[in-house]
Amino acid sequence: MRYSVFALGWLAMGGICLMVAPLCPPCRTLGLGLIGLLVLMSVADALLLRRLEAVRARRAHEEILSLGAGNKVVVLVENPTALPCRFALRDAPPEECTHEEAMAAGALSPFGSFSFTYHLTPLRRGECRFGPLTLRVKTQLGLWIAQREVAVDDRVKVFPNLLQTKQQQLLTRRQRTRLMGLRAMRLRGQGTEFESLREYLPDDELRRVDWKASARRHALVTREYDIERNQQIMLVLDMGRAMASHLDYMTKLDHAINAAVLLTYVSAQAQDRVGVMAFAEEVVAFMPPGKGAGQLPLVLEQLYPLHPRAVESDYRAAFTFLAQRQRKRALIVIFTDLIDPDSSRRLMDNLALLHPRHTVLCVALSDYELRAMLAGAPANPTGLFQQTMADLVQEDRQLALATLHQRGILTVDAAPSDLSVAVVNRYLAIKREGRV
Repeated sequence: MRYSVFALGWLAMGGICLMVAPLCPPCRTLGLGLIGLLVLMSVADALLLRRLEAVRARRAHEEILSLGAGNKVVVLVENPTALPCRFALRDAPPEECTHEEAMAAGALSPFGSFSFTYHLTPLRRGECRFGPLTLRVKTQLGLWIAQREVAVDDRVKVFPNLLQTKQQQLLTRRQRTRLMGLRAMRLRGQGTEFESLREYLPDDELRRVDWKASARRHALVTREYDIERNQQIMLVLDMGRAMASHLDYMTKLDHAINAAVLLTYVSAQAQDRVGVMAFAEEVVAFMPPGKGAGQLPLVLEQLYPLHPRAVESDYRAAFTFLAQRQRKRALIVIFTDLIDPDSSRRLMDNLALLHPRHTVLCVALSDYELRAMLAGAPANPTGLFQQTMADLVQEDRQLALATLHQRGILTVDAAPSDLSVAVVNRYLAIKREGRV
């Protein structure tokens, strides 16, 4: 507990009056009166402030924070006493997060409460810890200030982005998935599972006409097909040096994991079986495809501890391992990048271990900084050299993507901000076309 600026100013005025008392005798009486009144009011204010020790603060947030997303944190201040007061509060978010201003000040009425919200964005997966809440309280008199730290053992885990799955779930319930960029979940017309019959339209393929039903109705009738269920989906994440570079404040692997989480959720909704494998110089994690709502937490547990390694990825060992364990035909989604001709060549040569037995989708994260470098005009010789090198890298990348396409490998080349939606839409298109 300490004096406020207001009380110190009052005390200074009394002291000044006593200092000038030899020159102005009435000032002595005034100074003694000010100091005496300050002492009496300070005693009363201290007694009131003792009662306000019951004012409490607490923090509320999700049990698990999402990497790279704005996680909401709510701080609540409650006054359980019959006294009004003023307060100032400062939170201490984890050092591993960027955040909005985490402080507020205001007035509390008797038995009242006050809350404020801020958002924080974790920069890496793993465990992080909030610091204590710092709370300052003073009465309406404002002579004393009581400051204390509210110690809260608040450790949280940062998982891949779960907020996007919750957003997708909410929009799906509202039938507004296009707001998130996702195409319709229910896809009919090009699958292989019979769904319903409808009247023939002029642009329908003749092979889809149901001739028996047409004969009964004396009019052409077309079969509708639904996308297939219970298909095998394997998410394969490259943890090598190709995925170690940073895009914004997250690594390429972080962006890939966020996309894999959303794809797992959507695949589970489509009743597909989803499995995970991660590798670098060796296979680090493997979980065979499973089905059901409980698959997403299992996938999260596999992805949570993964971090990129500064080593060359062994594609041959990884794909051989996968080919031996994934016997049933599956859609294999490989999250990697094509950073140089050598790594791209090794990737393409070893994809023969998986294709054509499986449908392979190669997901590459485009470098937005590279595109920005190519778009601008160089300002100096150094900029010209950088732009020339960026152009060569871009040509190598486009050549690798074209080669994959020629060999029958499906590809997605998207910026980090669009990666999750691009991968899910590609998955839905593959199912619609019956290519798994």
